[in-house]
Amino acid sequence: MAFFGLYLIGILMLIGAMFPTIAAEVLPQYSAIEVFSGSLLYMVLFSLVMRYLMQSLGTINIQPYQILPIKRSVIVNYILLKPLLSPASYVALAFVLPFVVRTVSREYGVGGGFQFIAIVVFLIWFNVLIASYLKRRFSATLWGTLGIFGCFAAIAALEYFGLFSSFAISKTIFGFLFANPVGVAIAFLLPLSAYFLNLSFFQKNFYPESFDKKIAEKQAEYSSQFSFMERFGRIGELMRLHVVTFLRNKRMKANLYVLPILLLYGLVFYNNPNYGLGMFIFAGIFITGIFMIVLGQWAISLNSTHFDAIMSRKITAREYIVSYYALMLFLCIASFIITTPYFLYGSTVAIAQTVAFLYNVGVNIFILLYFNTFNDSRLELNTGGAFNFQGVSAKSFFVMIPVLIVPMIIIGITSAFGAQNVGLWIIGSMGVLGIILTKPLLALCEKQFLRKKYYLCEGFRKK
Repeated sequence: MAFFGLYLIGILMLIGAMFPTIAAEVLPQYSAIEVFSGSLLYMVLFSLVMRYLMQSLGTINIQPYQILPIKRSVIVNYILLKPLLSPASYVALAFVLPFVVRTVSREYGVGGGFQFIAIVVFLIWFNVLIASYLKRRFSATLWGTLGIFGCFAAIAALEYFGLFSSFAISKTIFGFLFANPVGVAIAFLLPLSAYFLNLSFFQKNFYPESFDKKIAEKQAEYSSQFSFMERFGRIGELMRLHVVTFLRNKRMKANLYVLPILLLYGLVFYNNPNYGLGMFIFAGIFITGIFMIVLGQWAISLNSTHFDAIMSRKITAREYIVSYYALMLFLCIASFIITTPYFLYGSTVAIAQTVAFLYNVGVNIFILLYFNTFNDSRLELNTGGAFNFQGVSAKSFFVMIPVLIVPMIIIGITSAFGAQNVGLWIIGSMGVLGIILTKPLLALCEKQFLRKKYYLCEGFRKK
């Protein structure tokens, strides 16, 4: 991860240094600073969406501190301002600093360069604070989250249909802020306003009593959710447990908000004439299996905090494995049905996506169930979802080789001999064979689980 971070910083610094050249080629009618100013509103909104989806909220158990001589304002400020100290929040400066040194300082002088950097930092603070407020205020309900994304979608739609130009508005506003000495003071009002907005929220929701009613309502809601699954006996009860565990934890819920967006990847792959059948298969596996893959990667780890309790119940290994199999199968089928409109791109896309679906159902689902037994890292589900790699190991990534890469290798080899259709037949046949052999494959996964059960119990107990 350190290597990846340094690589990302290096790329951003290179882009920042080359930005004037890039801007001159893309929008020659504007200067590099005008292009940056015009694009800044887009970057702020995009960053806000990403932070809303992935930024973890600062939390603290307030009650032990309420009996100590610590002011409430100190506790609240610690919760609010701690995210501003995270180095990850300032990655954008790797792009801004070379741009300021090479371009802005020549245009506005050294003082203007520092003002430029200060305004960008204030925008980062605003993004962090306003994302925290929106997440605390609206993410507790699905309708609140949909309302937030509805606002962003409306802005994008107005821009797309040409009703107004965000570029022109952004260029005018930020161009004024960058060029005038009062711009720093005006820009500082943004994070200051977001800070006081958060303070007003904590003023109303500081004491635990204000959350008691909400907690009771949520517990009642979760106790009644998906109760229809219990009609399918013990396997149905386990499926309901898996779904509720997934939905009521921060880390998995963060993934749930992002995953539907990934279903739109077909617009990138299927609409590009430069991509061949191999990329179509890759896209098909990804699109029809993304929900299944995410659940399959963390299947047993989802229960790591209460795995001992599950193993002490009257639950057979067969029931436990089949419950995950049935849930992953349902998610894969649902994803395939939802993405059938991609068939309108032509018969090649339709065949590739269907073959990919068969491979997911007949091969990948069993690979994920089998290799999940090797991941004994405890998964703390109450931790946030932003850049959270707790519980992640190399084993989590190795399983992606047979899931995503092997079909592309098959297509690549057969394409080298001019027989792409043979590759499709091989991949599709593997999927159909896996479906036919479902019972023995589930038995294989069950035996593997029994071999690794105590190994998993021991690993999940380690914090």
